[in-house]
Formats: sequence, C-alpha cells, structure tokens
Amino acid sequence: MNIECNVPDGTIAVLKFFDMNGRLLITKQLASGQQLVTLDVHFWHAGVYMYEMIVDDKIISYQKMVITNK
Repeated sequence: MNIECNVPDGTIAVLKFFDMNGRLLITKQLASGQQLVTLDVHFWHAGVYMYEMIVDDKIISYQKMVITNK
C-alpha cells in the first residue's frame, strides 16, 4: 500500500496506523518534502484500519483504509 505525503520543511511528522479497536500497529517517521510512503500490509488481516498524520504534535489528517483479502 502506498500513501502520498507532503511534509512542510522544518517540521516533525509521523504516520500512525491503528486497527478498529484503537490499537497502534505501526508508527512511521516522515522526512520533509513530498514523498510516497510504502506500507507492507501483506500480513494484516482483511478489514478496516485508520491512520493519522501528525505534524508538530498536531493531527492534521485522519483517514480510513480498507484491506481486502489477497
């Protein structure tokens, strides 16, 4: 799975991925600039997951993603 991100220069940003029970699965540190984050979800169960982008300790985006059976 690929997620496009644009991180402003001079900021600290992370992506956090959660299951629908609110359990944190993965945290990915992001570099400044435009980037494509690749996430290996091969071992995740089919279902709905959430992810948020946090920049300078503020949630700026909260998205839902659906993983289907492969």
